[in-house]
Amino acid sequence: MTDRDLKMAEKIKVYLESDKKETHMVVVGFGHTMGEFGVVPTLIKDGYKVEKY
Repeated sequence: MTDRDLKMAEKIKVYLESDKKETHMVVVGFGHTMGEFGVVPTLIKDGYKVEKY
């Protein structure tokens, strides 16, 4: 899932870095939240605040 997770993280960053000041809620499956290159660890490593609910 590494390639897929990295692509998902990049797509999420496009939304977060847009000029629009909006709130975004992103939902990913559990498997994408784990591992060194998962979506959540990638976003955190890149300086984003991630909250899990």
